[in-house]
Amino acid sequence: MTLLQASNITLSIDDTTILDGIDLDLQAGELLGLIGPNGAGKSTLLRTLAGLPGRSTGSVMLGGEDLRQMEARQRARTIAYLAQESSVHWPLMVERLVELGRLPHLTGWQQPASEDMRVIEQVMKQTDVEHLRQRVFDTLSGGEAMRVLLARALAAEPTILLADEPVAALDPAHQLEVMGLLQQHCNAGGAAVVVLHDLALASHFCHRLQLLDSGRTVAAGTPANVLTTDTLDTVYGIRGRPGFNSTESAITLPWELSGG
Repeated sequence: MTLLQASNITLSIDDTTILDGIDLDLQAGELLGLIGPNGAGKSTLLRTLAGLPGRSTGSVMLGGEDLRQMEARQRARTIAYLAQESSVHWPLMVERLVELGRLPHLTGWQQPASEDMRVIEQVMKQTDVEHLRQRVFDTLSGGEAMRVLLARALAAEPTILLADEPVAALDPAHQLEVMGLLQQHCNAGGAAVVVLHDLALASHFCHRLQLLDSGRTVAAGTPANVLTTDTLDTVYGIRGRPGFNSTESAITLPWELSGG
């Protein structure tokens, strides 16, 4: 079942094309990876899918409804957006920040009920931030902060998660844990779109990849069909190391510069 469908998403700024006729569809149960070099348009596309204000043209349909015409609270209950560089403007404790993820389910000055607190505790445990609950957010490391923000996003119990480079500041163990959480969300009937630069993580966890370059979709499909020798060379300027296999040392890179 198609949960989210974008058609002909186009954006130009000062005669510079940022997105050029992008089409994208997201199925229930699917983890879709957006990949591509820096400046390809991945983050801009993700913001458009989240319904954030912008100057892009085209349409984004959520469950058959125009995303831009939906009431904000309804949209927030369905889509959670995790920005690449989220900031918190108040000295909030972690537990309170995660609690804010429940706002789409509350009305007015309603306080979180027992069910809300159950969800909050659950997502804090899932993201391994329970021990940070009394810490002020702006005292956290980059990796800790990203896990807290993921907990806040999960607290909304959205159907769709949109995450922009959620593992960029994490150590390898937490990278695997976060990608595992996104995978679990999809296995439970949700769906996610995640921007990634790590092609190994993308190929391991994502059901499908959509490769952007210069604002256009270069390839879309399974990781095996997208991460081909020709595509890696043309878009990234890299090639697979001859004879590389997963039984080699964990510090052996599967890629090298094409000109190397």
